Amino acid sequence: ITAVDTDPDLLATAQQRLLEASSPSSIEQNQMGERISFLELQGEQVGTKFPNYFDVVWIRFVVIHVPDPVSLISSAMQSLVSGGTLFVEDIDGRGEINDPPWMANSWLRRCHEEASLSLGANIQRGSHIGRYLHCLGSQVTDIQCDTLVPLFGKGVKLRPWCPSSSTVLG
Repeated sequence: ITAVDTDPDLLATAQQRLLEASSPSSIEQNQMGERISFLELQGEQVGTKFPNYFDVVWIRFVVIHVPDPVSLISSAMQSLVSGGTLFVEDIDGRGEINDPPWMANSWLRRCHEEASLSLGANIQRGSHIGRYLHCLGSQVTDIQCDTLVPLFGKGVKLRPWCPSSSTVLG
């Protein structure tokens, strides 16, 4: 397992949590720590550093933070072995948590959107992952994408992504 992030503090926290979760009496857990590496690297560089290397790549809550999500996903695809699997999971930060929406919540959401855009991110990208995969054309096969909404601790499936859609949102 190779954990990749651009933030050295987050990587250090992850390493510390792994150490805390490992019991000195458990040989399996100690070996697990030896099989997990932490690498400070931009996701867009993973395909170049690890071409045809991983069986599975899981991009979780990253797409909304990068300026070019298609480049990130393309790099992840390059790092997969033939027949490998890519999981991409993210949020759409526009969701309202109140019905009807509260004015304060709407104001906070607008501030969050503006702040994300000023950093080259976009909190609305989570719902467009299927479209980003579609942009990669023949690199991607067998796209399966669902939208889930958490509801009282359970996910409710809304509808699958439509592969015929060609609109790409930044």
